[in-house]
Amino acid sequence: MTRNTLVAVLALTTAGLLSGCAGAQPGVAAQVGDETIRVSDVNRLSDGYCAAYERQLEGDGTVLPMEVVTSNVVQTLTMTAAARQLAEEHGVEPSTAYQQNLANLEQAGDALADDAGEAKVTIESGLAYVNDILEQVGRKTLAEDGVTDPTVEDATARGKELLSTWIAVNEPEIDPQYGLKLVELQPEYVDTAVSFPVSDSAKGGALAPGDEDQAAYARTLPDSQRCG
Repeated sequence: MTRNTLVAVLALTTAGLLSGCAGAQPGVAAQVGDETIRVSDVNRLSDGYCAAYERQLEGDGTVLPMEVVTSNVVQTLTMTAAARQLAEEHGVEPSTAYQQNLANLEQAGDALADDAGEAKVTIESGLAYVNDILEQVGRKTLAEDGVTDPTVEDATARGKELLSTWIAVNEPEIDPQYGLKLVELQPEYVDTAVSFPVSDSAKGGALAPGDEDQAAYARTLPDSQRCG
């Protein structure tokens, strides 16, 4: 794996469907329908996911603020929980292709330390699961409408429509500390702090993932607050 693997995974999560609002209970990172995502789990998976790629990032000279990794972990867990409940509502199961992908990820995860392996499998299989469920739900509902042999693109598009509707009805409650909100079905990073940045270093903390100066800002952070 290269540095681009982690960066690509983070980019994929920011392209997903996510909603956020205040109201989550203490210790709860997100409440998604019937599923609760704990802050402790987010922190553990964030540390583990960073550890899974840290050597590659260091070798490539790449540094990410830890908050970027954490926010994307929250997004992935939220999307996975929503997709899982959508799948239950429509009575669909993941495809054999997803199951094979999961087995491959678990095999790769076995080569890593426990926390790193768990995080890698959880996050990367979560992304694959969401994509797979979107297609499976889309195929089933299109078939119910009389559409035979839809393309992957058409099935996935239908799945996205249904997932966005599910999210609108069952709006997830995301802890404001993660600075996420939904704008036209795309997650956006927002500043939810009561203070505002003044110094150049502090202003770096307000950068959205992918901003040109983010790596420079990340290098100013203590080890505990950066990945790479």
